Amino acid sequence: KLTRGGAAYAIRAGETKAAKTAADGQASQIELNGAPLEKQGRLFVPVRFFAGEANLDIQWDAEAKLVVLRDPVFE
Repeated sequence: KLTRGGAAYAIRAGETKAAKTAADGQASQIELNGAPLEKQGRLFVPVRFFAGEANLDIQWDAEAKLVVLRDPVFE
């Protein structure tokens, strides 16, 4: 489970849908753009899903070969 701002997300390895429960108790299903992967006891979720739900800006730094996530306020 992940939580943010009163919302809770139930995410399972290998599944392309996540269950979301909003702070007001409203339940919904979210389609992920890729299935989360479990490796060595850790769950890796798609970056775009996490960034979208957290309202983060996402960019790719080709030179460093890494993903940059940041709050859009600091652009």
